[in-house]
Amino acid sequence: MSGMSITATLDAAGWAAWGVWVTAVVYAIIGFLIWLQVKGVKQQVNEAREQVRETEKLREAELRPYVVLDFEVFKRRPIIFLTITNHGKTLARNVRFEFDPSLRSSLGQPKPGQVFMRHPDVETMSGATTMEALEGLWKEKGWYEVPPPPVDDFLSGIRLLTEGMPTLAPGKSIEIVFDSIFDRDGRPLPDAYTVRVSYDGDGGRHHQEEILLDLGIYRNVGTVTERSLTDVYDQLKTLVDTVKRWTSSWGGLKVWTRDDERKGDVELMRQHEEIRAAIDQVTSGSSQEEHRA
Repeated sequence: MSGMSITATLDAAGWAAWGVWVTAVVYAIIGFLIWLQVKGVKQQVNEAREQVRETEKLREAELRPYVVLDFEVFKRRPIIFLTITNHGKTLARNVRFEFDPSLRSSLGQPKPGQVFMRHPDVETMSGATTMEALEGLWKEKGWYEVPPPPVDDFLSGIRLLTEGMPTLAPGKSIEIVFDSIFDRDGRPLPDAYTVRVSYDGDGGRHHQEEILLDLGIYRNVGTVTERSLTDVYDQLKTLVDTVKRWTSSWGGLKVWTRDDERKGDVELMRQHEEIRAAIDQVTSGSSQEEHRA
């Protein structure tokens, strides 16, 4: 009996130990499941926060201003325009530009081979085109060749580019005459410019972009000119005006006779003599002043 009691006691203790181990395993499994659930909840919370941030970024990108500079080459050839456009949906404030290198244009600059002359009694400088029509008479009347005047690039005088603008409305585009394709060709002017554009959006948020403007990509590019009804009207109007000039006062077709040609030659000679008289007057006046001196 005593042996059976000891065995029963040992069996009870064993079962109790097994019960403790089973309870511990159950609690461990429950803890693991809770940990997995908490981890999943945290992941869902993080994903939700990330979605909120992405939504805010998309909303900000959709509503923010976008100020872009570009060259417009094909719209009205041969003129090159520099365009400033706000492609965004909100107002851009304190818009500023930095160009590297500085913008340079051929407009207003002396043409290659152009000659400049000055007369002692004339304050302004003259180009060679008018004087050449007098077959070198300017050289005989006291005109002499001088170096071309220093000319500042007219773009440096555009305050919009140098000082920026306080606001640029959404969808608004500003066109600035930049250069002429024909005048710019063959001159030592840079094609590429780096533009740093800075401006403020709603809430004072600051934005800054760096844009590369390159005229070189438009070289040797063929274009097709699209005509509209306005172009047709302009051509017809030109044709009508031309016909009117060739219509006589009584409605018939005007004929250019030899007598008309002679009258035209006389008029040209008269204009030529007026120019010669003006030059003679200037030179004679200077000679009289020198004589008095």
